[in-house]
Amino acid sequence: VGGALALAALESTVPGHQSFELVRDGLKEAFDNQTTNVHREASLLRANDRWVPLSDLTDTTTVSDRDAYDTEAASFVAYLIQRHGVVRFKELWRSSDGLVAALERIYGGSIEQMEEDWITHLEREANRT
Repeated sequence: VGGALALAALESTVPGHQSFELVRDGLKEAFDNQTTNVHREASLLRANDRWVPLSDLTDTTTVSDRDAYDTEAASFVAYLIQRHGVVRFKELWRSSDGLVAALERIYGGSIEQMEEDWITHLEREANRT
């Protein structure tokens, strides 16, 4: 229910706008997740060689491990909001650019740099309760 409410709230800001699948799925999963720490779960994926690179996450047709995708999408959305704030996240939500172009324009840097920062963030946050 939490994820559905979060999506409804954001969708009401731009009626009829279809946001990016990774962003929608991550937001829903982050709010619906039964665990208290999505970053810990994402860091476990890295430790167990199940990590899906961000460049692959942005094109959901190439992802074969949906469990890893859901966990990483939730961690990535949480990272974007925790590290960069809600204002930029709403700008991403409303963007009509392609996902990679929007991420690079709104958050600065390349996808590879963003992934490095996200990994640093999730490793730091993985040990928090």
